Amino acid sequence: MNEALPVADTLKYTFPEELPISARADEIAALLQEKRIVIVCGATGSGKTTQLPKIALKAGCGRHGRIGCTQPRRIAASSLCKRVSSELNVASGGIVGYKVRFDDNTTKDTLIKFMTDGILLAETREDRLLRQYDCIILDEVHERTLNIDFLLGCLKLIMQKRNDLKLIVSSATLESGRISEFFDGAPVVEVEGRTYPVEDVWLPPEEETELPETVADGVKFLTDMDPRGDILVFLPGEREIRECTDMLRGRGIPQENLLPLFGRLSSGEQQRVFSPSGHRRIILATNVAETSLTIPGIRYVVDTGLVRLSRYNPRSRIQELRVETVSKASSMQRRGRCGRTRDGICVHLYSEEDFQNAADFTPPEIQRASLAGVILQMASLNLPPLGKFPLVDEPAPALIREGYRALDDIGAVAGPDHRITKLGRLLSSMPVDPHLGKMLLEAKQKKVLPEMLVIAAFLSIQDPAERPFEKAAEADGAHRKFASDKSDFLGILTLWNAIRKAYSEANGSYQAIRRFAKTNYYNYRRLREWENLVDDLNDVLPNRLPMQAKNLVIELERVSYDALHTSILSGIPRNLSCFEPEQKLYSDMASKKFIMFPGSGMAKRKNTPKWLMFFSLMETSRVFSRCNAEAKPEWLEQVAPQLCSKVYDAAEWDQESGFVYAREKIRAGALLIHPGRRRHYGAVNPVEARKIFIQQGLATGLAYSRGTWLEKFSKEINRLRDYEIRLRRPDSLVQDVFLEQWFEEHLPEHINSTADILKDWIAVHKDYAPDIKIMLEEAGGFDPKDYPDFLVSSGERFKLKYKFDPGESKDGLFLLVPDDNLNLLDRYLPDYLVPGMLQEKVEFLLKTLPKMQRLKLNPLRETAEFFALSCQDGTVFTDQPLTDALSGWLEENYDVRPEFDPERLPEHLVMKLAILNENGKISKILREYPSEPGRSSALGATVSSVKKWSAVQCKDWPGDFPQTVNISGKSGTIGYPALTAEALTVGTRVFLKECEAIHSQRQGLVKLFSILQPGLMKQLRSGAKLPGNILMTFFMEYKDWQSDAADNAVLKGFGCPPESIHSEQLFRSALERARGESWGCLEKDLLFLKEIFSLYEKLLPFYKKLRGDSDSAMEIKAHLKLLFRPGFLRFTEALEHYPRYLKALSVRAQRASNSLASDAAKGVDLKPWIEKQRLALEMVPAVRTAPGLVDFFLLVEEAKINRYAPEIRTLGKTGTSALEKAWNEVRLG
Repeated sequence: MNEALPVADTLKYTFPEELPISARADEIAALLQEKRIVIVCGATGSGKTTQLPKIALKAGCGRHGRIGCTQPRRIAASSLCKRVSSELNVASGGIVGYKVRFDDNTTKDTLIKFMTDGILLAETREDRLLRQYDCIILDEVHERTLNIDFLLGCLKLIMQKRNDLKLIVSSATLESGRISEFFDGAPVVEVEGRTYPVEDVWLPPEEETELPETVADGVKFLTDMDPRGDILVFLPGEREIRECTDMLRGRGIPQENLLPLFGRLSSGEQQRVFSPSGHRRIILATNVAETSLTIPGIRYVVDTGLVRLSRYNPRSRIQELRVETVSKASSMQRRGRCGRTRDGICVHLYSEEDFQNAADFTPPEIQRASLAGVILQMASLNLPPLGKFPLVDEPAPALIREGYRALDDIGAVAGPDHRITKLGRLLSSMPVDPHLGKMLLEAKQKKVLPEMLVIAAFLSIQDPAERPFEKAAEADGAHRKFASDKSDFLGILTLWNAIRKAYSEANGSYQAIRRFAKTNYYNYRRLREWENLVDDLNDVLPNRLPMQAKNLVIELERVSYDALHTSILSGIPRNLSCFEPEQKLYSDMASKKFIMFPGSGMAKRKNTPKWLMFFSLMETSRVFSRCNAEAKPEWLEQVAPQLCSKVYDAAEWDQESGFVYAREKIRAGALLIHPGRRRHYGAVNPVEARKIFIQQGLATGLAYSRGTWLEKFSKEINRLRDYEIRLRRPDSLVQDVFLEQWFEEHLPEHINSTADILKDWIAVHKDYAPDIKIMLEEAGGFDPKDYPDFLVSSGERFKLKYKFDPGESKDGLFLLVPDDNLNLLDRYLPDYLVPGMLQEKVEFLLKTLPKMQRLKLNPLRETAEFFALSCQDGTVFTDQPLTDALSGWLEENYDVRPEFDPERLPEHLVMKLAILNENGKISKILREYPSEPGRSSALGATVSSVKKWSAVQCKDWPGDFPQTVNISGKSGTIGYPALTAEALTVGTRVFLKECEAIHSQRQGLVKLFSILQPGLMKQLRSGAKLPGNILMTFFMEYKDWQSDAADNAVLKGFGCPPESIHSEQLFRSALERARGESWGCLEKDLLFLKEIFSLYEKLLPFYKKLRGDSDSAMEIKAHLKLLFRPGFLRFTEALEHYPRYLKALSVRAQRASNSLASDAAKGVDLKPWIEKQRLALEMVPAVRTAPGLVDFFLLVEEAKINRYAPEIRTLGKTGTSALEKAWNEVRLG
């Protein structure tokens, strides 16, 4: 707009004489006509703000463009518009108009336009040279906000390109010299304010005096002088205002006299400050009262000399709110608040020396704020970057670097030259902080844009929550209704929905929102601003949403928590932290420590979330995180992968997949985002992966690829590795260094896995393997027959397994023996190892001989070789222990009667027997031919001589069999066929032990009976019932007693010894008898158990008299536990004697209660036999399966009767010699 505006010449205006600036109006107008730029430095009350637009008119401005007047605050822009309109006698919103965010009160005819400095900045985007204006007035420049400093720089550049533009820079206090210098020596006009004399009083506090007490002393000083004049007290913050209010009330000043004034105060409470009052007012205010607001009637000022100043720390990225000493300029501004209507007094609560030492001016915001938004705007406008852009005060390099880093984090700039990206240009066009803009764009992609619009708008405005001074607790409670303990961002959405609900329930009446704000302690204007900003943000988005904020309701239950919060995190990617339990603090990626702000909805959670994201950090008394949410560390990888570094370690080749894998750790600064996950290393570092593949896969022979050259190579290498183990010479045949060098030279560089080998084989069909013969020739020859794969015994093959693990129990030779075929193994065969190892074993045995014997046998190696050859040609009888064979051979050939020490043999010279179960798995490993208890003597069906008597899976009589059979080729030629019980069927097997055959026969008969008579068997088992006290006493741990009782009844019902039933004829007649007799047998057995329990009960009173820790009591307890162990019903040979056993125990307990010493002396000779009895029972699956054990058990019990209750008749002799003889008959193996 540069056409003439004739309306300017028609306006009538005057300059009020009472305003100091009026006297300088002609001078200022003349300077403006001559110099283009004029700097007006006017004290508060000089009238500069209202009169400068008229002075511009007087200077000829407004004829070729508008006169633009900027203000830092919206309320000032609108109120000044009304004031100047009144003075020009025109309607507001016409010739004089104003424009603020969300409110444009201008027309095409507007001549004088009041606006916020942010509006003028925004207009430079479309109107680069601001051609709609021919004069611009920058007011309140002393505040030195980011916008003001940015405008000063922009206007300096514009003035260089527009000779027709006039500029007035206006301020209350100003470094006029520096501003003049910035604008190349522009003239300065200083205008005095309209004031009365102000007296300065300096009252520095004592060293240890607290601030509230110092303020109270200052107020008392003024009250003693004049009890009626209004006092304005300047304090650093809300907390200090509350503390001072409490102190003044404590000194007797009524509450109605005390008026707080700070930014978060409700508008109603703020208005009390400006309303006339019939009593004295003491206003306790923050620095908001320095210049922003003019409070009428102030006669006295109390200045604490403190201010809470916001500073952005670029190193810690924390917005610090610290209490600092005010500058001289701020101190004078505070002083100027009194003396407006009459003489005033300013009480300084600091010394005059402190005043003189203070900084001249408060640092401008550009030197203490985050510059990301400024940098982005400058880049989008193609302005010179910071450092080259003209500024009155240059920001610190650290602030500039941090600004660029913040933009780089969100992708707004890129590259070392920080060029603006497409995203950056889009963000610069949005009227929000670039961090919030990034959140909105991300939310659009993730389909949570409506939610993000609400949150971004909320974060862009001043917090609408109000905390009335006297109703802080009620306000906190009202705000808490909308909080979320998982995310403060969700709390914002909850509040939004509550407002929208109130609006809709009142049929779209904004009065409902006003009532909601009042009831819940929120600022109504800010809530409306929030709503308007949601619509404005939507309007600037590409492809805006078809919605209006007033009708937008968020369906919280359908909001994706992850999508919403990753959208938020995308704009503040460094604001992720992890909880450190030891310090009870959160720590972010720069290791900054902080706690959640107590007002957060999450602060009261019992389970502190491990990961937390936050919108900002603020430092006051401590560092607090504001607007928090529970987070997941993996989100950072999604939204800001550039901040994540990947560290790889533990790289190794994986045989199963054929790939080289490494552990990938994800870090973001000091945060460990992921502790480690498996990653294909070939894609990350193919060179290193190829090296590892060669070393761990190819050179070892472990790599395998079916159908390729690697298949043959792998088999050859593994065969050689196996021979190395047999020879006990690792790396003697396969030379890793040779193989590694070979593949390093011949394997293509792109191959680092078996999958790559397969692809290459399909493509070129080339073999890269070396010739194995080269390694064999270098290693020397050996005869594989000396290290066979198996040994033959009784016509059966037994596989051999070779291990090389020196010093460990698993070292040496293992003979794999199926449990069924163990009895076919020649007892002494393992002694002789294999031909290739026999000589070494013999030589070692010779080395264990005494020195004089060894001397006769030197050289020992040749002697050992001679013996080994003798064994091979059959001249040495080997069906005997090796030591016996070697002893006889040495005596015959060298006249030496050796004294070997076989215990000194190393592990690899002792062949171990690996016993295989029915599934072919190793169940146990034995160092010598087994004699251990519990080993079955059953022969497998593969033994030809017993095959005829081996049957399986029969559901009826499996066929007749003899009582004994001859087994050829065995030292014990007699075998005992018997029935066997299987899971659902029966069979027959041949046993080498008669007792095992009897035990198996009993089990097999019961099983066959249950197959043929399932209903009867089920009835018998369910019919076995006993009183609860008996069950609780004998059968708490014996769960299958009913089955055992039924089995015993069936066996008794057969009417003949079970082992005598070897033909179908005998079985059928026994079966018929059992069908009729089993129930009677079961009833007799149950009566017998009741008799036993009766005897047990008679024993208890005597037992309970014994001291619990006495040997007698513990022995009786152990005896009862032995008798009534789980399964005792199966041992029928002993069960029939239980009445005698229990009577004897009763006698012992009764006598022991009279004399413990006498009891202890009676059984001294029995203790070793009782211990043998206990150990033997633990070593066998059933008493009957070990030869001689039934007789030994019964004899020990008879001996106990003899020692402790001799009046009860015993069955046979029970002396030590009898016990020893019975024990010698026991065979546990």
